[in-house]
Amino acid sequence: METTTKPAREARATDRVLEALSTLAALLDRSIKEVQALDSDFQNRLLQAVHETESSLQSQAAQHLDAALAAAKKAAAPPASAKPAAPAGAEAVMKEIERPEKRRESGARVLSERHPLRRQRRPQVRASCKMTA
Repeated sequence: METTTKPAREARATDRVLEALSTLAALLDRSIKEVQALDSDFQNRLLQAVHETESSLQSQAAQHLDAALAAAKKAAAPPASAKPAAPAGAEAVMKEIERPEKRRESGARVLSERHPLRRQRRPQVRASCKMTA
């Protein structure tokens, strides 16, 4: 009789071990699912924080740019009592307008001397080049 009771006890012990293992497996599956849910939630929060930081940095950069532009305009603005200065190129234009006779005398030669592209010669086409069909 002892032989029949021992396998029953051993069967009970293995059943208990199997139940414990299946319980551990179920807990492990549940833990994995919770971690995956937390991972996606964490990624969403992290992405939201990155977007908020980017927008904050952009607004700060815009404020700094506005302040720099205002300071540059203030520094570039002439005092109220000062006469507005003509641009540097305006003086050269005024000199050319005052001396039209010099322009008339020199004519196209002055233009060709001043303009670098007009001085260049156009490439000549060789007579030996023939169109082949």
